[in-house]
Amino acid sequence: MKKNTLTFIALFIAAFCFSQKVVLVGMNHLSSDGFSFVATENIPEGEFIYFTDNEYNSGGNSFTTGEAVVKYSVGLGGLSKGVVVFVNETSANLFATSCSSGACGSAIISTAFGNSSFALATNGEGLYAYSDTDEDVANGD
Repeated sequence: MKKNTLTFIALFIAAFCFSQKVVLVGMNHLSSDGFSFVATENIPEGEFIYFTDNEYNSGGNSFTTGEAVVKYSVGLGGLSKGVVVFVNETSANLFATSCSSGACGSAIISTAFGNSSFALATNGEGLYAYSDTDEDVANGD
């Protein structure tokens, strides 16, 4: 019984305390850059989710700077669990969003570090999705 209780506690912590709001499920880096993600929980209207290809520094719980940060704003009515959103760069640093249902929200380049250009490497690279208290990727907040 002790082993089952510890397993249940571990699963509870993993599922409810450290769960991700969104999961990246696709990326296009050949013609127009773009990516798609799915909501793993209901996300309220007006909440921001950030996406970057800056490198993550686990020691400082922050990202390096120098590359773009895309700021996604959840649209009218919120984003329901299971909805897939596609963010497509239509021209340099301008984005269109489409989704599987509801209001798709909008995406813009964050201006926290100037006008960094959004450009995914053609041979692929990492892309991170995260929540933050501000647009500064280097402060670890």
